[in-house]
Amino acid sequence: MDRVAGGSSGGSAVAVASGAATFAIGTDTGGSIRVPAALNGVVGLKPTYGLVPRRGVTSLSWSLDHVGPITRTVDDAALVLAALTGHDPRDPAPREPHPPYGEGDLTGLRVGVPRTYYFDRVAPDVESAVREAVDRLRDLGAALVDVDIPMTRYVQAIQWGLMVPRPPRTTRRRSARRPSCTPPTCASSLRRANSC
Repeated sequence: MDRVAGGSSGGSAVAVASGAATFAIGTDTGGSIRVPAALNGVVGLKPTYGLVPRRGVTSLSWSLDHVGPITRTVDDAALVLAALTGHDPRDPAPREPHPPYGEGDLTGLRVGVPRTYYFDRVAPDVESAVREAVDRLRDLGAALVDVDIPMTRYVQAIQWGLMVPRPPRTTRRRSARRPSCTPPTCASSLRRANSC
């Protein structure tokens, strides 16, 4: 095997790339919308935290989980995102959606452009494409804001420090509420983890 679909949400990205689905919904905690989209040549959008309600999604790490579209085009991603957004009072971290921007008019939108880290280790053709996109956003009326991201070398360690301990806790709670839905091998592992 010399190719991968990109891990979690990889099946969704393959379905869209192959034409088996017009769009798919992915979840992203550490790259699981963006990476499969990139590896399969489709569009993957990780929206602002809380913009798309997460009720009904099995949580991996509640403060890092996002739900977003995987589509063939940016226009399709915008349509699917518009359908997904909306206030859900039972969502753990709701955010009111921003009114849609007019066709080709991004006046009022602020876009943070990292000055550090992001462009430090990127392929030249990728950097060029990103800078062209940033210029296009400015041309459409968006206000560009230079952003310094402090301590970026610690981001992965912090992410794993937040993400790794949470799934067992979430799984234990879910298993306690609905023990009949927990496979025996998982239940055994959870009992052992609880005894530590």
